[in-house]
Amino acid sequence: RRGQRKPQRHWGSIWGDVGLLEGVAGAGLCPDLPPALQGGDDLDPNYVLSSRVRTGRSIKGYTLPPHCSRGERRAVEKLSVEALNSLTGEFKGKYYPLKSMTEQEQQQLIDDHFLFDKPVSPLLLASGMARDWPDARGIW
Repeated sequence: RRGQRKPQRHWGSIWGDVGLLEGVAGAGLCPDLPPALQGGDDLDPNYVLSSRVRTGRSIKGYTLPPHCSRGERRAVEKLSVEALNSLTGEFKGKYYPLKSMTEQEQQQLIDDHFLFDKPVSPLLLASGMARDWPDARGIW
């Protein structure tokens, strides 16, 4: 596992010459477009047991999770839910806030690899990623 945290958008321009992101799977700091997601239907189950994609967000006008306030996090949740609820067809879904789930429901989603558990790593805790947990967090 490799990676780094950049809680502020401008840090890419400050630390860009370090080259940390370029060393991880050839990623650029600000690629124009993500690579197309193609294939994957023929993965050999003897080698690929599961995979996960963890996403982050960067919405102009809002600070990133390590520095955002409870109010900002709630505003981002509201904005995200409104956007997701506008999806139709095969992308239509439903948002489930963590605060309204029982511990058993959350654990089942974690066991089924749909939901990430509350951050426990010292790095994530020290950076503020678990602040106000589970407020303004959920799964869609």
